[in-house]
Amino acid sequence: MNAISKLNLQIENIYKLTPLQLGVLFHTMYAPDGAAYFEQIFCRLDGDVDLQSLKRALELLSQRYAILRTAIVTKGQRDPRQVVFKNAPIPLIVRDWRDSPAATRQAALVKLLDRDRLQGFRLNRPPLMRIMLVRFGECEWWLVWSYHHLLLDGWSVQLLLRDFFELVVNGHAGPVPNPFSDYLAWLDRQPREDARAFWSNTLGDLTSPTPLGIDRLAAIDAVKDFAESRHSITLPGLTEAAAACQVSMGTILLGAWAVLLGRYAGQDEVTFGLTLSGRAIKLQGVDRMVGLLINTLPLRLQLPRHRMLADWLTEVQQAQFALLPYSYCGLSEIHACSSVASGSPLFESLVAIDNFPLGDLQVSEQLPFEVSSVDMMERTNYPISLTMVPNASGVSLKLGYDRSRVSDESATALAANYEHLLSEITTKSGLTVGKWAACLGWAEVPAARVDLLEGAEFTSDLCTLFESSVSRHGARPAVSYERQILSYVELDEAANRLAWRLRELGVGVGEQESLVGLSAERGLGLVVGVLGILKAGGTYVPLDPAYPSERLAYLVKDSGVQVVVGDTAGWAALGEAGAFRRVCLDEQALELRSDAPPRRLHPQQAAYVIYTSGSTGQPKGCVVSHANVVRLFAATRDHGFSTKDVWTLFHSYAFDFSVWEMWGALLHGGRLVVVPYLVSRDPEQFAQLLEAERVSVLSQTPAAFRQLLGSPWIMPTPICGWWCLAARCWSRTA
Repeated sequence: MNAISKLNLQIENIYKLTPLQLGVLFHTMYAPDGAAYFEQIFCRLDGDVDLQSLKRALELLSQRYAILRTAIVTKGQRDPRQVVFKNAPIPLIVRDWRDSPAATRQAALVKLLDRDRLQGFRLNRPPLMRIMLVRFGECEWWLVWSYHHLLLDGWSVQLLLRDFFELVVNGHAGPVPNPFSDYLAWLDRQPREDARAFWSNTLGDLTSPTPLGIDRLAAIDAVKDFAESRHSITLPGLTEAAAACQVSMGTILLGAWAVLLGRYAGQDEVTFGLTLSGRAIKLQGVDRMVGLLINTLPLRLQLPRHRMLADWLTEVQQAQFALLPYSYCGLSEIHACSSVASGSPLFESLVAIDNFPLGDLQVSEQLPFEVSSVDMMERTNYPISLTMVPNASGVSLKLGYDRSRVSDESATALAANYEHLLSEITTKSGLTVGKWAACLGWAEVPAARVDLLEGAEFTSDLCTLFESSVSRHGARPAVSYERQILSYVELDEAANRLAWRLRELGVGVGEQESLVGLSAERGLGLVVGVLGILKAGGTYVPLDPAYPSERLAYLVKDSGVQVVVGDTAGWAALGEAGAFRRVCLDEQALELRSDAPPRRLHPQQAAYVIYTSGSTGQPKGCVVSHANVVRLFAATRDHGFSTKDVWTLFHSYAFDFSVWEMWGALLHGGRLVVVPYLVSRDPEQFAQLLEAERVSVLSQTPAAFRQLLGSPWIMPTPICGWWCLAARCWSRTA
C-alpha cells in the first residue's frame, strides 16, 4: 500500500472552508511568523489533578468533535480544504516547576506562553491545538490550552471547556452535538443575489476604510507587535441609559465607538468591523455546535451631528439587525460590492460584544479541583480591536492593538476617551450626536504627528515627501470635493498615470526645466494635475479658468509652455491662447502605468511659476523651488499639524496661499477639502461647509476671515496672511 492510500484511510471527511476561515487563513499564511489568530486559554487548577483522567478526557473530547481532528490543506488543492482525520490525539505536555523559586513562576509562565505562541502550528498537521499543564505546587496547577482560531470561536471554547471538565468527572458529557459540517452545508444553501444587492446598496459608494486617526509612524516592512490592555469601566448608569434610549447596552457601546472613531478620523460617517456570533440562524442544534461560526461584517454608520442621540442609537441598533440575514457573507465577496481599492481593507478596527465571558464558566461541582482565573489571550490582524463584556456595574474592555501602528500612549488615551464618552451618556440628557462627540474636546483627541520634515529643508523634494505620506497613510482620504474622495494611494496612482503621459511628451526628459501649464476648474483633477506635473519632473504654471482670457493668453505666451494639462473648463477658458500640446485630465482612464516614473528632481528645481497681479505693470512670473516650499513647512513644524487635520483649498491655485493649503494637508497626512468656486464666494455656504467637513485648519485673508465671525463653526486653527488682523477681530474667535 503506497503513502497516498495510507493517508486516504486516515481521512474521515473533506470540506470547504467558511468565508471567515478563508480570511483567517490568508492572514496566517501572509505572516506565518506572526501571532495573529493564535489563541490561548489559561486557568488555575487547585486540588487533586489526575493526569490520566485528563488524558482520557482529551481523547474522548477529540472523538466527540470532528473539528478538533481537522487540518487545513492548501498544497495540491485548487482551493484550501479542511480535512477531518479519524484520529488526531491532542498533545498533553506536563511541566513540573515545584522545585523552581515561587517568586519566579508567574514570570516564567508568561515566557512559556510567549514561546508557545512563537511555536505556532503546522496547519496541515492535526490537531491544531495542544494542552500544557504546569505544576506550581502540590495542589496548584496551571492549564494552558492553545489552538488556532481557524478551528474555534469564543462560544465554542466555552462549550469545549464545559464538556472537557464533565468528561474528567463522569467519562461522558451527554448527547453528541450536531457536527460543524451541518453549518457548512447550511452555508452552501444560502442565496447570494440578495446578499450582493444588500452589500452593493450599503457599501457601493464606500471608497476607503475609516482611518484610525491615531496611527504611529511605522516602517513599511514593520513586523506586527500585538499588545493588549484591560480596562474595567464602572458605570452602573449604563443600564438605565440604555433603557431610557430603548436600545441594548451593546448598541450604546457600538455607538460610543462610532462617535470616537469619527472624531479621531475627522469624518461624519464611519465603517468598522462587527463580530457576529453566527448562532442567530435557523439551524437545528446551532447553539451547541463547536467550530468557527462567528463572522465579521462591516458596519457603516452616519454621524448626523444634530440628530438626537436616542433616535440615532435606534438607527445604530437597526443597522446591526440589518446585518443578521447576511451573516454568512465573506469579506472578499463584500469587498467586491464596494468601491474600496483592491488590496485595501474595508475597515481597520474591530468590535466584539461578548455576552458569554470565559470568566463566567460554569463547571461541575464534582470536580476534584477548583477552576479559577480563567482568561484568554487572542490576536487579530487588525490594528485596533475592542472586545467588550457588558455587566451590571458597567463594562469590561479588552483593547488589542498593533504597536507598529498604535503607540501605548495612544491606546491608553483611546481607552480613556471611550470611558469618558460612556460616562457622559449616563450623566447628561438631551444630547445630540454632535454634543456627545464634543464632550471630548479638541485637545483630548491624540493624533499622529508626521515628522517627515525634520532636516528636509535642503535635501528633499515635494514628490519624495508626498510619497512618504502615501506609504504611511495609503488608505486615508487625501482629498475630497463634494461627495468625491481620493485616498492617498488613489491620488498617487492617478498622478503617476498623468506623469507617464507627460513623459511621453518629453516633460522632465532633458536637462532644462519643463514648464507645463495647468488649466482646470476646482475638483479632484486639479490636485492630480499639480502632482502629476511635478512627478513627471515638470514645473506647473497655473492658468486658472476663472481668469480673463487676455491674462491667460499673456501667461501662455510669456511662460512659453509647450504642454498644458487641463479639463473642459480649462480648454474653454484658453480658447486659442497658443500653440501647445493638450493633455486632458480625463485621459487618466487610459491603461497607463500607476507606478511613479523615475525622476531626477533636485530640491532647488522649480516647482511652480506663479504670476503677480500686474498691478504695477505686466504680470511677472515668480519661480519657487521645491526647497522653498519644503522650508516653509519645516519652519512651521511646531504648529502641531497632524493626520487628524482637515484643510481647505479655498484660494485659486494661481495664488500662493493655495500652496500652503494643498501641501499642508498632503505632507502631514491630513485631508484636503477642495472648496467649490461658488461656495468660496458665499460666506454663509462656506461656513456650512466648514462645519460639515469639520475643518480644523483654515487659511484666510483677514478681510475674508471677518465674514465668518458670525457663523457657528468652531475654529481650532485659523491661519491669516498678508494683512494684520485687528485684535478685536481675533478676540471674537475665542
